[in-house]
Amino acid sequence: MAAALRSLRYFGIAAMRTRPLISKQPVRHGGDAPFSYRETPKLTSKSSLAIANVLGFTLWYWMLYKLYHEFDHIVGHFTYPEPSKWTDAELGIPADDEEFEEAEEE
Repeated sequence: MAAALRSLRYFGIAAMRTRPLISKQPVRHGGDAPFSYRETPKLTSKSSLAIANVLGFTLWYWMLYKLYHEFDHIVGHFTYPEPSKWTDAELGIPADDEEFEEAEEE
């Protein structure tokens, strides 16, 4: 048991010797953005806000316009059949006489 612990201690010491080769501080890839810890970030320019609002309005206008004027793109290009014209056989409803015939046979 003591020999096993010594060998484990040896591997632990060997591992400790290699750790300084690895950097303990992670590398940050933040780019050129300004650092704003505990400070208010810089405000967005008025031109950027105006462009964002115009693009957002254009997007919603286009989607709602297409939804209203080209609704067939969503639901399909067919005329919906009139449900009042469907027969009982098409709907799978048995005829009224079948219930009485089954009761009479019993």
